[in-house]
Amino acid sequence: IGHAARNFRSLDYPWITDGALILHSDGLGTSWQIERYPGLIDRASGVIAGLLYRDFRRGRDDCLVVVAKRAQP
Repeated sequence: IGHAARNFRSLDYPWITDGALILHSDGLGTSWQIERYPGLIDRASGVIAGLLYRDFRRGRDDCLVVVAKRAQP
């Protein structure tokens, strides 16, 4: 969150059954849109994270990408 952060905000959203939660640090650009990659949301979490890292990392900073999906039965 940052060493100088003074206020934190918590947000709650409903979980969409086939959705994904994508979190990333500021080392990843913010111009990505999952819709530009048809079918990507249906792929494994690691594939999604890897593609976002490959295409949108800033290169001048460290980068973290986390993708969480509900386990399929």
